[in-house]
Amino acid sequence: KQWYQRRVRGAIQGWDRAAKHQMPTLTRSGDWEPWGLTVTCSDNDIMENGGRWSGIAVHRNQSGMWAKVNSIQGDTPAARSGIRSHDFIKRINGRLVFHMTPSEVDRLINSSGNTLFLDIERNPAKRLVYDSGVNERTLQYLLPSN
Repeated sequence: KQWYQRRVRGAIQGWDRAAKHQMPTLTRSGDWEPWGLTVTCSDNDIMENGGRWSGIAVHRNQSGMWAKVNSIQGDTPAARSGIRSHDFIKRINGRLVFHMTPSEVDRLINSSGNTLFLDIERNPAKRLVYDSGVNERTLQYLLPSN
């Protein structure tokens, strides 16, 4: 009976492995309040195959960038919005991350005022592929922007 229950539990957890898309809005009281997250960006990833990357059509050998949430600080706009570590950021304020550089991501987040709109994908399978640690840059938003 225990063997069967473990199999069923594993099968049910397997259903939950599909990518989940969310569009959280981070709101802060002022520039004195930090966003409360760190973001890891790739320098430039080359897509070896054409297809769709997080809903973005790409061609074979097209290069682009991915960004993901690295850590969340408690009781901050990031924590209150429900985003988690390892969530992939597809868009920032409506702009595709794939076509940006880490400097553009940093500038866009720092110039967002008191509201930051994100489009994220929670995808455990993708995390295994893209978490190589090679050519990555981490951006910190744990301190106030002033």
